[in-house]
Amino acid sequence: MRSRLAGEVLTPKEVASELKLNERTVVRHLTEGKLPGVKVGSVWRIPRARLELFLWTGEV
Repeated sequence: MRSRLAGEVLTPKEVASELKLNERTVVRHLTEGKLPGVKVGSVWRIPRARLELFLWTGEV
């Protein structure tokens, strides 16, 4: 059975709030490939599962 949070997708603002960073810093890290995420049109989306994996392992 899949967790309800497994498919959750975050915005840069939500990631910034959780990581206690400025939203612009999160967007810069996404653009530079330092954080995992995908750009859909002009909006960044960050899958929670990939973000958590990154925070535990450092793998983008």
